[in-house]
Amino acid sequence: MGISSAFSIAASGLRATSIQSDLVARNISNAQTEGYSRKSAELTTRNGAVLVAGVSREVDPLLDRLDRSNRAEQARASTIAGALSTYTDYLGQPEDQTSPVNALNRLYTSMLTLASSPGAAAAQLAAVEAAQALSGQINDLAVTLSELGREVDLNIRYDVASVNDNLTRLGQINARLGQIGGEGLEGADLKDEAARLIDGLSDFMDVQVTSFADGSVNLYTTGGTELLTQRRVTHISYDPTAGKLFAGNAEITPGAPGVRGFSAGSLAGLFELQGKIIPQLSQELDGFATLLVDRFRAIDDSLAPGEPGLFVDSAGEGRGAGGLAQRLTINPRVSPAKGGDPALLTSGLGSEPGLSQGDPALIFAMISAIDERVAGNTAFGERQSLSDYATSMVSGQQQRRVSAEAVAGQAAISGATISASRRNLQGVNLDDELQSLLVLEQSFAANSRVLSSLQSMMDDLFNAI
Repeated sequence: MGISSAFSIAASGLRATSIQSDLVARNISNAQTEGYSRKSAELTTRNGAVLVAGVSREVDPLLDRLDRSNRAEQARASTIAGALSTYTDYLGQPEDQTSPVNALNRLYTSMLTLASSPGAAAAQLAAVEAAQALSGQINDLAVTLSELGREVDLNIRYDVASVNDNLTRLGQINARLGQIGGEGLEGADLKDEAARLIDGLSDFMDVQVTSFADGSVNLYTTGGTELLTQRRVTHISYDPTAGKLFAGNAEITPGAPGVRGFSAGSLAGLFELQGKIIPQLSQELDGFATLLVDRFRAIDDSLAPGEPGLFVDSAGEGRGAGGLAQRLTINPRVSPAKGGDPALLTSGLGSEPGLSQGDPALIFAMISAIDERVAGNTAFGERQSLSDYATSMVSGQQQRRVSAEAVAGQAAISGATISASRRNLQGVNLDDELQSLLVLEQSFAANSRVLSSLQSMMDDLFNAI
């Protein structure tokens, strides 16, 4: 080997060491950067010289896929659990003051008091106020559900906007990777950025990823609908009237039958809340309101056909905003605030004011309407009393929250292991990087000594001439 070849080899070693040192320094400075993957130089030799063939990233496609899948499932579960928590915190447990069960029990107690003194004005007023408090509690719960539905709708819009933004940025990264061939440090950084965007996208919806040699990616829903093909981005849109989600012209609504959509991510949780959970909770509340209207009307013989009993639909049958639970109120004929007479509770809501109030028969019938099991199907089975229904409704809705929180907790636990494995593989270990620096320092010193020795030899040769 000649002196010139030795110079070339030593110089190539210094250049390779310099690039490796820069990469180690970048690794150390980005040790706490979310989504940063450790980078190292790919070395090769040519004619004895050391060359940097490229920059590699420490990644594992399998861990990436598993981690993103778990992130999506955790986002779906936590979205549902969070929404149910908001509602059930207000609903309370059966024994809580804010619970419809407690309000129904207070009405029951006030009716018992009134039955012992049917002519007492204070007892009559207390019973009316208890009935009003019960209807008001049901109204408030229905309004809370309605507001939760509006919040879900708004969050869907926010998530769709974020998905479109991520897809647009990924399309731009694909274009740049195609221009540079995905090579070098810029290519490695762009791949990191793409991975972060796909991670963020997985929080909204679970996706399938197809990668190419230059680092560019194609994205699809888990059902196979195209979201991103090289530079072409498919716009995601939301139809709030129909409650549907589209990728271009293809429907991808989570949970919809026969569509190539997806089943995880916060969007999947929001659509499940919007299309299934909130309507079911509202239906249960409306069912309770319907029982109150029907059973208190059925026991009052003073009413003409079609006349309302103690509880009424304030907007009329089939009219007004929201469901019956949101419109429920007490009959204005017994409400002092509306010019009514509480004494009609004892004489009958269909009778004229001023009739005898000494007969407790109607009050006992109202008490029976609360605790008697009447034949007929309800949301919680056959032959349910009002007390049974209220308890089943509150307990069941609370149990739905508990189950949702358990699913979210389990998703977080199972996902934590995979996320930790992914971070350990792709992340930066400062001890390892510092050890690499020591090795590089030795390599730099060795190549420097070779160059110094070659320079000394050259000087001796020139001096000998």
